[in-house]
Amino acid sequence: MPTHLPPLDLMEPFEAAARLGSFTRAAEELSVTQSAISQRVRKLEALLDTALFIRGHRTITLTPEGRELLIGVRAALQHMTAATRALRQRDGRPRVRLGADTSMAQLWLTPA
Repeated sequence: MPTHLPPLDLMEPFEAAARLGSFTRAAEELSVTQSAISQRVRKLEALLDTALFIRGHRTITLTPEGRELLIGVRAALQHMTAATRALRQRDGRPRVRLGADTSMAQLWLTPA
């Protein structure tokens, strides 16, 4: 596996910010702070040694390099999503995972 790839924890915030056109909305979607998104994007830009966004007053716009990277990142994330979905449905049946505290599970989910 190549080691020259940027970490996934930098790619996901980049993709969300690019898709949503906002570091703030990306932060809301990923349940992190706007500052965390901005820092991860800056780190990705530093690793790639290129600007990915043009930052304006409360606006961001992808640079040509950012648009090019977004195409590849989207494709990679879509492939990873499809691969994990296929693993989860390996036996041909969709699976449902429920989470509940013990008392709720005993009351509602176990047979009487």
